[in-house]
Amino acid sequence: MSRTLCALALALVTASDSRAVAQILYAATGSNGVAGNLYTVDPATGVSTLVGPTGIPNFLGGFSSIGLTGLAVHPTTGVLYGVTPNLSGGLTTNLRSLVKINPATGNATLIGPMVNPVGDIAFDAGGTLYGWQAGLTTPRSLVRINLLTGVQTQTGNSGLTGTSGNGLSFVAGTLYLAANGSGGALRTVNTASGATTAGPTLSGAPQVPGAIAALAVDTSGILFGVNTNQADPAKCNLVVIDPTTGAVHDRGALPDQTDAIAFTKSGVTTPPGTYFPLTPCRVLDTRTTASIPAGGTRALTLAGGACGIAAAAKAVSLNVTATNVAATGHLTLYAADQVAPGTSTISFDAGRTRANNAIVQVATDGSGTINILNASAGLVDVVVDVNGFFQ
Repeated sequence: MSRTLCALALALVTASDSRAVAQILYAATGSNGVAGNLYTVDPATGVSTLVGPTGIPNFLGGFSSIGLTGLAVHPTTGVLYGVTPNLSGGLTTNLRSLVKINPATGNATLIGPMVNPVGDIAFDAGGTLYGWQAGLTTPRSLVRINLLTGVQTQTGNSGLTGTSGNGLSFVAGTLYLAANGSGGALRTVNTASGATTAGPTLSGAPQVPGAIAALAVDTSGILFGVNTNQADPAKCNLVVIDPTTGAVHDRGALPDQTDAIAFTKSGVTTPPGTYFPLTPCRVLDTRTTASIPAGGTRALTLAGGACGIAAAAKAVSLNVTATNVAATGHLTLYAADQVAPGTSTISFDAGRTRANNAIVQVATDGSGTINILNASAGLVDVVVDVNGFFQ
């Protein structure tokens, strides 16, 4: 082989490897009200690796179990969002709620309750979160979901009086809905009116006539789904769906009760390198120093600092608590050598204590520092515990 061809082959392999590393497929269990887990999944085989149980911090200092019926990754921030089910068969808590999920641990942070349960969720390119409302009321409908509160706004009457599975995902700007099982039609949804249009019939699925419980699209535009078994709803497979023909191809078995999948997005900055867990260690408590003033920023050196964080750390996994809150607002944590993004790490209300998990990149200028911005009109105390880092 010539040197030119060798160089080209190496470039192609490198590009392929880069794409595989950059994009992650997450799956979560939670159908039928079971206590859920977060997994990473090999898109080629369906082979799953446990990340951890999904749960929300409780007042006892532990975690209360939740299940998940929908996952979606914000297209610009990379934050992983989820929705919880309408059932509590596995003693799950915080039913019908919107949550943020730490992709390194599976731990969740409650954003707010939703009046009606949602079967699946999907972001459009602009960061608007949509969900398919699948409660007991009819007709079923498309809703927009407020990322700060979980409040749903119905877009219109879909005309569908009963749906199953309710997989929802955008592909190249078109919103697809699998609402009638794997033997039904793949539909498109008008995001302005909520009206649906029937497309090709889904065929060839390994679990026909089971439901398509979730949909997600990878960066190349391939539409994936979770195909459940009608005879045994706990069983499910990862499948690939052709939106043009409706053909469904099996990729492999998923963990029982899988009800949600989502890909990380191309172009979204993700924590680099290998993850190194740490024994939870407190790196900041402004209650013993000085509160962060309204609109103020507090710098915090992490990489190479206390708690065993390596000097070469590129990002840190944190638990952030806002307490003694004087005014409603939010905190934004970000690398100190960057401009503060227009997104929140944790939102809070006056007089309330809130906690959230976050993965935050540290400054690349050698300082290993992050900034904490108090985007509120009052003082706030901040407690930060580190539980790992990426290098």
